[in-house]
Amino acid sequence: MRFVAFAALALCLCAHGADKKKKPPDIQVLEVKARREGNMVTIDGRLRATGEKPISRLVLSFDFLGDGRAVLVTKKAGIDEDTLETGDEAPFHVETDCPAKAFEFNMNAFKNGGAELSVANAGPHPIAD
Repeated sequence: MRFVAFAALALCLCAHGADKKKKPPDIQVLEVKARREGNMVTIDGRLRATGEKPISRLVLSFDFLGDGRAVLVTKKAGIDEDTLETGDEAPFHVETDCPAKAFEFNMNAFKNGGAELSVANAGPHPIAD
């Protein structure tokens, strides 16, 4: 009898979890290209705000990766737009120094000086020579 009650409870919990909609990512990277020029890396791209709330003071973070995808260094850069509404697209351009051993990078995003955002198509992205 206890087994039947437990099984019914488990089925109810599973059905309740299936009804919830998955939250969309806050930011979607639409395109990104990176190229090395000496010890500098230039990254150009475009992103779209896809979350449910506006994003203020967006800061992008780039984890430069080496062999085995170990993070060698992280660099941060803001974008020009103060606030992105859902559906807004924004270009970004970053020039930063980068270790010669880095050959790709992942992207992260933060708003309002620290709250981490979810990013679709975050990487890894290659660095062209």
